[in-house]
Amino acid sequence: MVADTSAMLYVKFTGIIGALQRKLGDVDGAISQLRQVMTVASGRYAADDPRLAEVQQSLGEAWLAKQRPDSAGPLLAAAAATFQRRFGPIHPQTIAALRDLERARP
Repeated sequence: MVADTSAMLYVKFTGIIGALQRKLGDVDGAISQLRQVMTVASGRYAADDPRLAEVQQSLGEAWLAKQRPDSAGPLLAAAAATFQRRFGPIHPQTIAALRDLERARP
């Protein structure tokens, strides 16, 4: 259980650091950080877990900031689908993910 708790804390806090890096303009650093978090989160959480969707959305937003909608789209689509299934269509996380997904479309 300790290893699981440690992994969960790593995903949460390292994901926050990655999102902050993106907001502060270090997009490459954010992508690197969030890709590492994605690897851990994918191994710990089910595909429809909102915690994984949060990481997918953060990494997708970083790819959008890098002008890479091709890399962002699948991540944002997965996040939006999870949020919609889990929280419904009018939940703030669902709406934000759908808006990001729209930005990723050509």
